[in-house]
Order: sequence, then structure tokens, then C-alpha cells
Amino acid sequence: MAADFFVVDVETANQSRHSICQIGIATFADGRMVDGWETLVNPQEYFAGINISIHGIRPEAVRQAPTWSEACGKVRELLAGSAVGSHTDFDRGALNGACLKEEIPAIE
Repeated sequence: MAADFFVVDVETANQSRHSICQIGIATFADGRMVDGWETLVNPQEYFAGINISIHGIRPEAVRQAPTWSEACGKVRELLAGSAVGSHTDFDRGALNGACLKEEIPAIE
């Protein structure tokens, strides 16, 4: 079954949009979620208390997680040529900010 669209949601370690510490991608077809993928990401950044209180992700949880440059390939593979929705422009800004920080091409 081909996907109709994807929804992307990210969590950040601190107020910097480039500090992605988790990303999830839900796949929708025929109006229902048919698949999902998520990974913790090591942002190589400090974690702000307010962010931890929102998502519950702590620095020790991401120590062995891939960095953004390592996780980005899978994100690109999943989203290539697809319609993408997100909760706000925060998610798109985080994706682009993380790519900019790692000096890799932005996710279109």
C-alpha cells in the first residue's frame, strides 16, 4: 500500500531547534496510520530542564543513540518524494536547523 502522506514530530534537547533528541515519522494511507518509525538522537547538546519536563528524554537516554548526521539518511529515505505534514513549522525548522548544524543538505 502506497503512503498518502507522512507526519513528522521532533523533540529537542533545549531551546535550539537544531538540538533534535528524538524524531518520529508516522505513515498514513487511506486515512489511517499504517506504519511508524522513531529513534532517539544524540544532539551532542545540553538538555534544558524545561524540555526534559515536556518530553521526558534525559541525556543518558541518548548517549548511545545516533547523531543527527547518522539518523538523517533514514529520514531522507522515508520522506523522499512524499507529502509531509507536521504539527507546526517547529518540526521543519528543527530538521533544517539540524542539517545546517551538521553541514548537510536540508531535507526538502
